Amino acid sequence: MALLFSLSFFVGSLTLHLVLWRLARPMRDLKALWQIFLLGYLIGIVTSFILEIGAMRQIYFTLFFGIYSAIYLLTYTGLQGFGPTFTILLLVRDSEGRGVTLDEIGKKITNKSFVDFRLNELIAMGWIEREKNAESFFLTNRGRSRLLLFTFYRRWLGLKEIQG
Repeated sequence: MALLFSLSFFVGSLTLHLVLWRLARPMRDLKALWQIFLLGYLIGIVTSFILEIGAMRQIYFTLFFGIYSAIYLLTYTGLQGFGPTFTILLLVRDSEGRGVTLDEIGKKITNKSFVDFRLNELIAMGWIEREKNAESFFLTNRGRSRLLLFTFYRRWLGLKEIQG
């Protein structure tokens, strides 16, 4: 019950966030997000008092709502920026079938140990693959679908289109 209760107020906050961003994205969007989720939490707590759900369920609501909100806020900030994973996927996509080399990636992301780590992680997840006996990386179908989701989400939020 507390799980569904907190999930419903989280989804309400998320919906409010998406509607507001479609109307006009605020200049300080992270601050606005915190305020939206705080408002959702406060409405949830007031509702829990009105419905008399009990102290333990209010604690569970607080924990679950807090966890959902924290995960979303961290995800949002990652997708909002031009993170290394997103940059690598865009570089590979924009290579138009010829693949992208480690040197080309190194021109966009300067920390070589981080690039190596991220490339190995993307290969392990099956998002990109390395051509045998070559330095080129290619997007897999799984990587293409994930990139499509990220791009769609960014567009839906009204964030500017980025290139690799």
